[in-house]
Amino acid sequence: MTFLIDQEAQTRIAKLIDSAVERVLGEVASHGNEEGMTTALGHSLMKHQIRESDLRVDFKYRQHNKYTEERYSGADGGFLVRVVTPNGTVEKAALFQAKLIGGLGDVRTLTMPRAEAKRLQGQSKDMLRHTDDAVAIFYTHKNIYVVDAKDYSGNATSKAPLSQEHRLITLGTYLGKWMPRCSKGDTDPDFVTRARHVDGFKHGLSLNVVSQRPSVPWEQDRAEKAWRHKG
Repeated sequence: MTFLIDQEAQTRIAKLIDSAVERVLGEVASHGNEEGMTTALGHSLMKHQIRESDLRVDFKYRQHNKYTEERYSGADGGFLVRVVTPNGTVEKAALFQAKLIGGLGDVRTLTMPRAEAKRLQGQSKDMLRHTDDAVAIFYTHKNIYVVDAKDYSGNATSKAPLSQEHRLITLGTYLGKWMPRCSKGDTDPDFVTRARHVDGFKHGLSLNVVSQRPSVPWEQDRAEKAWRHKG
């Protein structure tokens, strides 16, 4: 098995995402809620790109009408990733549900109302009916964190969705490193087509990578293995 793109490219893409996230979080008060945050994130990402002879990276964001697929899939939106290398082209997608978690201090101690936690539980179950590649993303004062949706799909609700029992990674790592390589994202053509056409949900965040660099041998990412849902 190989990476789709080399590790140096992964790191650079992750840094682009980190820069976009930093800008969005610096203006968190003006965005109001998670919907506003996701829109701001999409527009911020579109301002970041790489244009080199052997590597091109672009982000796109599409916001659709208010009649969303969320009532069917539980998702606010989808991540779409397309990677082109000398070895071929791979397209993949994942669903996400976004939550804004207010408060300062240690993110592990931040809480959400029980009703919202219950709603996330249902949304996670709905997303997982469509694909195993479903996540919750949390906007906090410190960073944007990604958690496996399976963490919230059990019988118990979690008012502290970022507590120690949940394994956190940043959006930069998930979208910038894990999805552009072999390890994350649903490659089922039917699912990718549905996600590409948005099929009703509101937010579409796309990453397009064109690399002239050869793929490199797979190396196990311990952080990714640990992130997988413990169940």
